[in-house]
Amino acid sequence: MLIVTTKELQRKNHIIENSLVLDISNIKEIIKTLQIEYKKTKFITLYDRTKNKTLKQNAIIKINDHINKTGINPLIGKQRELKIDFIDMTNVYTQSKQGVVTESFGEKLQCNTTYPSHYIAPLTIIAKAIGFKKIKGFLINKI
Repeated sequence: MLIVTTKELQRKNHIIENSLVLDISNIKEIIKTLQIEYKKTKFITLYDRTKNKTLKQNAIIKINDHINKTGINPLIGKQRELKIDFIDMTNVYTQSKQGVVTESFGEKLQCNTTYPSHYIAPLTIIAKAIGFKKIKGFLINKI
């Protein structure tokens, strides 16, 4: 299984062993890297940061869905390369009774929502487009 963390989570001094840290500023490189990793495994686990003052520091929250408010659609202009037209994002994450919906805002977290995140939404979109069969998503609370 491939484990991926966002650069934003790593910046908050949260290191997940054996994880690949991805920077959304280079979508072309992310696609290339995930295509290589896809040949090794069809399962991916993604981690991003959240900020929720009602939860304990470093709490781990499972994701059931996301709302992409980053302004980034990583598939624009890449459909031919990825051999896709449209991808169905219904139940893209492995579902959990404890799972939440996160809103990905990009660089700056909007703390007027319960489970804000940085870039897990566009990373998940890329993973799904590449063909990963099982996608797990988690948020780590870093206040």
